[in-house]
Amino acid sequence: MTTVSQAGRGQRRAGRRKVAVLEAAGRVIAERGADATRFADVAAESGVPVSTLQYYFGSREDLLVAAFRHASGTEIAALEADLAGLSDPWQQLVRVVTSALRGYQPGAGEGGPAGTAEPGGTAEPGGTAEPGGTAEPGGTAEPGGTAEAGGPGGAPGSGRLWIESWHFGIRDAEMRADALRDYGAWRGLVADVVRRGTEAGTFAPRLSPERVAVLAIALVDGVGIPLALDDPAITPDGALADVLAALTGLLHPPAARARG
Repeated sequence: MTTVSQAGRGQRRAGRRKVAVLEAAGRVIAERGADATRFADVAAESGVPVSTLQYYFGSREDLLVAAFRHASGTEIAALEADLAGLSDPWQQLVRVVTSALRGYQPGAGEGGPAGTAEPGGTAEPGGTAEPGGTAEPGGTAEPGGTAEAGGPGGAPGSGRLWIESWHFGIRDAEMRADALRDYGAWRGLVADVVRRGTEAGTFAPRLSPERVAVLAIALVDGVGIPLALDDPAITPDGALADVLAALTGLLHPPAARARG
C-alpha cells in the first residue's frame, strides 16, 4: 500500500512538473517565436534539464505541439468556467471578446481586458461604454471607453501563441489540425452564447448563431493582430468598443432595435 501511495505521489509530482514545463515553453514561444524556441531555452526558463525535456517530449516539434495544446486547452477551460458564472448572454459575449483581445496585448496583466474591465460592472447591448461607468442601453460603444466585463480575461501573450500556432500549422499537418480544432472551440463558445441569448429574447440576429460566431472571431482576430504588432492606430479600448459595436449590429438587441 505504501509503495502504491508513493508511486501515486511521484506521478502527481511528475505531472505538475510537466505542466510547469509546458507553461514555460509557452512563455518562450510567445517571446522568441516557435522557430527560435530550442530545448535549451525552455530548460533555462523552466529550470528542467534538457535531458528531461527530451525524455518528456522526444523532439523539439513535439514539445511545441504539446505547449500549444496545453495553452489552448487551459484557456478554453478557464473561459468556460468563467462563462458559467455569468447569467446574462451579452455579458458572456463581452467576456469572450475581452478574453480573446487581452491575449493579443503585449504585457497585458489581469487588471482588465482589452481596455479596462472593472469587476462587477456591466456592459449592456447597444450601450455606451463610459470610463468607469455603466453602459446604458440604446447608445453606442465608443472607442476609448470602458466595457466592464466583471472579471479576468485571457492569459497575457496567448494571442501571440495563436499567431505562432498559425505559422507553425501552415507547415505542420498535426498543428494545423489542432489550430482548426481550437477555432472550432472558440466559435462553439460564441455560437452557444448567441443561441442562448436568442432563445431568451436578448438577441434577434438575422444570421445563424454559427455564422455570427465566425464573424465574431474574425472581428477579434482582425483587430487583435494589429494590437499584437503595437499598431498606434488600434488601441485596446478602441478595439474592444469596435468589436462590441459590430456585434450589436449583428445581434440586434432590443435596445438597439428600439433606438433604430
